[in-house]
Amino acid sequence: MIMAENDAVLPPSAADGMEKLVPDLEKYLVKDSGHWTQQEKPDEVSAKLIEWRRKRFG
Repeated sequence: MIMAENDAVLPPSAADGMEKLVPDLEKYLVKDSGHWTQQEKPDEVSAKLIEWRRKRFG
């Protein structure tokens, strides 16, 4: 799960306790980013997605 530090629509706190529903949940916080994280920090979001995919699927 990629979360944005300054997201007023879906704040990171909205995911508190989600580990109980998704046991293998991985969270990543993008600092200094608002709701449109993929537009505000595209390189960081892309790198994190690629890292996660490689870790999960090789």
